[in-house]
Amino acid sequence: MTAQQSETARAAAVDVRFTLAGEPLAIRYDGLVWAVASDPARWFERESWWETS
Repeated sequence: MTAQQSETARAAAVDVRFTLAGEPLAIRYDGLVWAVASDPARWFERESWWETS
């Protein structure tokens, strides 16, 4: 993805904490700490929630 003229780039500090094996463990951004999942999780629904009442 490339930046378009209408988009504004933000310069923000991001800290990443790694395990001894070199895998990402946590991300600190905008004063919050986000844990990184060890394995990617797949999200799925049996029904389209936006079409149900």
